[in-house]
Amino acid sequence: MSLLLLGLAWSTVGLAQNRDISDRAEGFPSKDTIKLDIHGSVRWRTELWSDVHLGLAPQVNKYGIYPPLSADGGSGVLRETTDIRFRLKPIFHIGEKADIKGVVDLLDVRAGDGGYAGLPGLMAQSFGIDKPASMQSPHESIMVRGLWAEVFIAHLITMQVGRVPAKWGMGLVENDGSFTPDANGVDAVDGITLSAKFGKNRSMWAAASLDFPLEGTSMQSPWAPWGASYDVADMDDIWQWRLKFTSKPKANEKGSFFWWGLFARIRWQDYTSAGGNSGAEACRAAPDFQPLFDCAEFFWRDAFFFTPDGWIKASARLSSNLYLDFEAEVAARYGDMSATQAFSGEDTGKTLFGFGGVLRTGLRWDGWKAGIETGAASGDEGADAFGILDRPVVAEPDTSAYEFSPVAGNDTVTSFLLHPNFVTDMILFRSVIGGVTNAFYIKPKIEIPLFRRGENRIWFHASAMYAMAMVPSSTPGDSRALGLETDFGVSAKLTKHAEAHLEGGVLFPGEGISGGPTALADPVPWSARLLVNFSF
Repeated sequence: MSLLLLGLAWSTVGLAQNRDISDRAEGFPSKDTIKLDIHGSVRWRTELWSDVHLGLAPQVNKYGIYPPLSADGGSGVLRETTDIRFRLKPIFHIGEKADIKGVVDLLDVRAGDGGYAGLPGLMAQSFGIDKPASMQSPHESIMVRGLWAEVFIAHLITMQVGRVPAKWGMGLVENDGSFTPDANGVDAVDGITLSAKFGKNRSMWAAASLDFPLEGTSMQSPWAPWGASYDVADMDDIWQWRLKFTSKPKANEKGSFFWWGLFARIRWQDYTSAGGNSGAEACRAAPDFQPLFDCAEFFWRDAFFFTPDGWIKASARLSSNLYLDFEAEVAARYGDMSATQAFSGEDTGKTLFGFGGVLRTGLRWDGWKAGIETGAASGDEGADAFGILDRPVVAEPDTSAYEFSPVAGNDTVTSFLLHPNFVTDMILFRSVIGGVTNAFYIKPKIEIPLFRRGENRIWFHASAMYAMAMVPSSTPGDSRALGLETDFGVSAKLTKHAEAHLEGGVLFPGEGISGGPTALADPVPWSARLLVNFSF
């Protein structure tokens, strides 16, 4: 089945590549008002894992990573997963005044180890990361990830309305999965955006978005046609403003440039609701004890979050073929909630403050690249949480256990998470912890060209990353050392439409993750991956 799907995808790519110079499939002649462009990609990814769970199963360790890639207790356990994704990005051009764009997954399926299968589901619930379907039910993966209209006003102002993929900077805060073919998710927001270009050569632009991340409780009236759902009230809605300012002037005659941007996200929510299964007395229908279909129970939250972000990217030509590259992004989060639990009578308010950032510097010459990447994200003292899905740090789902939970005594939450789609390694952050949080890392890396002709090139790449915990007490081993990871591989780029990556990685765990009470004896986790991606 999977080979057949891959063959069909290959044929689709081949047809797209054999079209005219524009490389697009036009549903209408170019002279007509409306025409259709079809872009997309097909990705095949096979991965092997061994000992990546590190004995940190949550059933026996309060710092357990959940879910582990394998729940087996011994070492030397080998797992394999394969996933295939076929994504289309159609664009309807309506003259020169408007476009209608979409992101549609026609296929997104996974097969392999059952111990890993739970992770995509939990990531989907917690972070909106796409959840693949099974190979046996590929039709369940058909999903519209984005659908929006762009209206162009006087060639200066653009208005976007609908569900729009969201990205910013290096992808630390907003990441739509377009930064690397290895990413899984599509960040998208529902709302309205106005953006305007100005300045010399229109190199600067500003944008303001009013988004609706959550509409709150929706119900179905027994008298509504087809049981259509509707929003019960506006009190439990989440609202947010996103503000962006970017300057991207063209590179000078030497190829040097300096770009920068500022981003701010402001989010708030006054109340949350219990949904249609509320047991409140006011929501019970007499004489039955069933809740009324149009009644909602609200809980006071008074939540406010502010996320500022700054981004810089620059390149300077030092000599005829030597360039110095620089890119950095720094983000923070400040938040305040007056109540986190549903019950009243106790102060369950929280203050949230955290920060994170990444810096990349490097040299490139004649196809060679050498550089250093450093990154950091704050941790939380006393949270008893090591990974990103293992333990709540803001609200306790089981309110009856609230007073016995570390959440009750943690009034200030200082942890920060870089987006799970910000891929910086193969094992430690990507697979063990789940994302860069409570950590500082430094990673020197190098790329060595092996073949180059026109747009076709093959290169070898290697990196060594050392990571430390920002808050050692929140690690299983109560130690700052998280470990040393070496990643290496060979990559190929064939024109602009096809790429392949064969990579491997080995993690030498530090005491922070190998010193826990259930840790494996002398584990050496490793991973290997083959990724092939075609675009059209």
